[in-house]
Amino acid sequence: MVETKLQLLRRWRNVVEIVARVVGELYPEAEVYLFGGAAEGRLTVLI
Repeated sequence: MVETKLQLLRRWRNVVEIVARVVGELYPEAEVYLFGGAAEGRLTVLI
């Protein structure tokens, strides 16, 4: 489980692009926001 979280964290930009695309396809009027550590240029891992 920890390894999976770390893998996702390492490729967070790719994951965000996929999520935004899918949300846009399902809900064309939706807006997707990035907030927290990633938006501020810092990432935190909680184990």
